[in-house]
Amino acid sequence: RDIVSGNEIKLATDQYLGPVHVNDVTKSIGSLLLKQKKGHYHISNGEIISRYDFFEELQTALERFGLPFKANKFPCKLKDVFPDEQKPLNTALCNKKIINELGLHFFSSKEICDDFAYNERGRSK
Repeated sequence: RDIVSGNEIKLATDQYLGPVHVNDVTKSIGSLLLKQKKGHYHISNGEIISRYDFFEELQTALERFGLPFKANKFPCKLKDVFPDEQKPLNTALCNKKIINELGLHFFSSKEICDDFAYNERGRSK
């Protein structure tokens, strides 16, 4: 809602995440079950991107697909978004184990945002 309403959105420039597409999650879980793998596996696209930069990528994708974008982005530190909570600055996960053992390919951040924008365009018709 904030994206199309013009509201201010605080976006942390110092918090890093490793995005993952829902299709990659289901594909990974299915492969792990089929191959009867056990242990801990991180499901992530392997990228490390700031929350702010990921939102920039999303804005670019929405605009590329002709969707409205009116949000007023406000870059800030994570402590400005959650002043009363202590949150980790890096929540990215290493996906080398699942890549090496299963040979999967994961959507990039750009591909995740493009897919979201493409599907949103279909919903807005």
